[in-house]
Amino acid sequence: MNGRRFSHDLGRAAVLTLAGAVAFWSFSVLWPTVVVIKAVTLGLAALFVVDTVGSARQRSGRVVVPAAWLLAALAGWWWVPALGSFVAVQVALLWLVRVCCVHVAMLPALFDLAVMLFALLAAIATAQHTRSFAVSVWVFALLHTIGTRLPQARGSANTATPSTPQARFDRAWHQAEAALRRLRAAA
Repeated sequence: MNGRRFSHDLGRAAVLTLAGAVAFWSFSVLWPTVVVIKAVTLGLAALFVVDTVGSARQRSGRVVVPAAWLLAALAGWWWVPALGSFVAVQVALLWLVRVCCVHVAMLPALFDLAVMLFALLAAIATAQHTRSFAVSVWVFALLHTIGTRLPQARGSANTATPSTPQARFDRAWHQAEAALRRLRAAA
């Protein structure tokens, strides 16, 4: 577990929790509670998507993934009236964003889904017992941060390195051929 990255993720969780609490407290005097929870959830999810896409190693999909998420999230706002279902749809959309930007294998993606579902259930239980939006957001963000830092949850495209000299040579050969193809295409 990379300590610096974990600290970044914990800081992100704290900032998202604080932003969600301030937004919830500020807007709850203006609108009904269900509308405020939906709006704040959507805003926090947007910040999470921007951070996930921005910190992804791959460069493709940096516009398409957030745009697709935004369309699906807004569709969920209008077509999913129940609050619990809306939050579940948002968690599923966040998982899909992580699948598109972080995971390259099915097993780490499924593990990440299990962690996100556990975090959602823990946040729901926390909300029922404490009646605090901020505490439930903190529980979800903290559990999600811990889950994404586990080695099994990290499936990046550059983790597998060839072990034999022949495999390393073949990989270098293919990379050199790909670079030459790009140079010919650019010329």
